Amino acid sequence: MKVGITLPNLGPQATRDNLLQTATRAEKEGFDSVWTITRILWPLKPQTPYGLTPDGSLPTEYQTLLDPLDVLTYVTANYIILSFCISTA
Repeated sequence: MKVGITLPNLGPQATRDNLLQTATRAEKEGFDSVWTITRILWPLKPQTPYGLTPDGSLPTEYQTLLDPLDVLTYVTANYIILSFCISTA
């Protein structure tokens, strides 16, 4: 079985240092891949409530997102040897 980990490209933890620390640690710990997520749209007037918050609003962390391809390019440029994947939300 292959196991991967998600890079912190969302919210306040999405920093260059955190990206490299997470990828480096994942490589040292034997993970097979690192993943990023993407959120293409941020609804201005949501028609349905978000199911994971008490008031139904989207978490404000979702407004800050580093581009997945930029993140993977940055990590790759720093010689991290893992597989790279993107998940869409």
